[in-house]
Order: sequence, then structure tokens, then C-alpha cells
Amino acid sequence: MAAADFFNLSMSEDKFMRNIIAHAVARGWGEPIDRKMTRKEKAEKMRPYHVTIAKKGASGFPDLVMVRDGRQLMAELKREKGGRTSVAQRKWLAAARSVQMAIAAAICSGRHALESLPCHMHREQAIRLYGVYEWRPSDWPEIEQVLA
Repeated sequence: MAAADFFNLSMSEDKFMRNIIAHAVARGWGEPIDRKMTRKEKAEKMRPYHVTIAKKGASGFPDLVMVRDGRQLMAELKREKGGRTSVAQRKWLAAARSVQMAIAAAICSGRHALESLPCHMHREQAIRLYGVYEWRPSDWPEIEQVLA
């Protein structure tokens, strides 16, 4: 996928999501699992590291949740112009960021509850482990860096 595709300011949110999923899967984030799939279809596609598409789930839940190599990312996607987060979306993102900050604080203080996280990690690394984002097509350079 050419980077120029991600700077199309008139791109729909759905097209933007499909582009991110294609990019993520190409970088080892797994195969997308759509809630519309049958249980058998999900089982056939499920891998330890996968992308979940939030459709008809909890109101406001982020559009993408991606897991790979001990990392979890949540992303709310918006069109470049006119895309606004709802109250429910802002609440989900705030809740996810509070977990992100708790992980970062625990690592920084050396009193981490998650034994799999080494004490020597810096705050930025903790945030990278549990990323929470709101992305628009113009955020493509950040998206590439996060999904690398």
C-alpha cells in the first residue's frame, strides 16, 4: 500500500480502516477477525496475534484492537475532516488510557504487578506496550511507526 493512499483526505473511515488492517497484517499483526464471521470462520483465521474489528459491539468501543508480541493497541479511526468522537468513544479511550498510564506508572515506580514486564522499561516503552490512539489519514507516519 503506497503511503500516498493514506493522505487522501476524502477517504471514508471504512476505507481507512481497511488500509490500516492491510498494513497491520502485512507487518505480522495477524488476520482480521470480523464479528460477522461464523464461529468456524473465526476459528480457522484465529492466530495468537490478531486484529479484532469492533462492529455492533459495545457503544463507543474503539474500532481496532490489535495484539502482537506482548503488545496491545487500541485505535479509534476517524475521517480526516468532520470525523468526531462521540461521548461513548471518549469514555472508552479515557478508560484505556488510564490503564496505559497505570502500566507506565507501575513500571516507572518498580512496583509492577505484571511480572512479565521488566522493571528497566521506560515509560515510553510501557505506552508502546499498551497503545491507545485516535488516528486520521494524516497520521500515517505515526501509524507506520507504531505498527512496525
